[in-house]
Amino acid sequence: GYPDLEYIVIDGGSTDESVEIIRKYEPWLAYWVSEKDRGQSHAINKGLERCTGVFFNWINSDDLLLEGALATVALNSEGADCVVGWNVVRRAGSQDRLVKPGGYTWSAFVCRNEQFVYEQPSTWMLACRLRSCGGLRSDYHYMFDYEMMVRFLYPQAKVTHVALPLSLFRIYETSKTGSQRVRFREELYDIWGGFLHDDRYAAFHTTICRRRRKLMHWIRRTRRKREWEAFLASRRLFGPIPAAKVLALALLDPTIRLRRSAGTLSYMLRCLRLTRRTGR
Repeated sequence: GYPDLEYIVIDGGSTDESVEIIRKYEPWLAYWVSEKDRGQSHAINKGLERCTGVFFNWINSDDLLLEGALATVALNSEGADCVVGWNVVRRAGSQDRLVKPGGYTWSAFVCRNEQFVYEQPSTWMLACRLRSCGGLRSDYHYMFDYEMMVRFLYPQAKVTHVALPLSLFRIYETSKTGSQRVRFREELYDIWGGFLHDDRYAAFHTTICRRRRKLMHWIRRTRRKREWEAFLASRRLFGPIPAAKVLALALLDPTIRLRRSAGTLSYMLRCLRLTRRTGR
């Protein structure tokens, strides 16, 4: 119901009923297109190019803006580079959770420290500042909004916080956020690697190196666990099985990637004991 809204829809060439739904609301749209793109960040940049409004944000098809959100942003936008409100997170089978963003400073974003709480659907940015920092990098597909915000906040941005929920973010098993945790962290690892080659981040290089090392350990552990569970499922291991036979199969199997390390072998043996104990 906000009167001065510029509503742009960028669809990636959907083959379902999306285009028919978009056409239904065409009279209220400033612009829309349905065509193949190079990913979500590329699609958002296309919307940014068309945008003529003062403040810019995007909302994914899974998510919602809450009633009064646009008016709240407008009323709190004077003199601000960024307006940030609360976000409601809805996960299937769980109670809604209210998240209050914080730590909207360049240093907090770079290091993702204990103050860092970023909620994209409730973060509205000054469009001209976003364009001047280069928009979103289309070579990133998971953490592009985080990397963009680091550049947007550099070296200092005036952020206005609003103590009201502005958006609802939905997470479910097949959603990007719900099913691609490892990919998100792998891309964060790459982004942090880029920071290490930029003199602007020199003061944070030690912290970034330490956190990047921990992140890689998490990625390795998670990938090994998933690959080993997939191996168990594919072989249908029922009942007592000689450990040596299972380990030999796992280490020689060309369809999975398992590191020959004590940590991997220890985890495999634990899985084997669980399989034998439960009879699965």
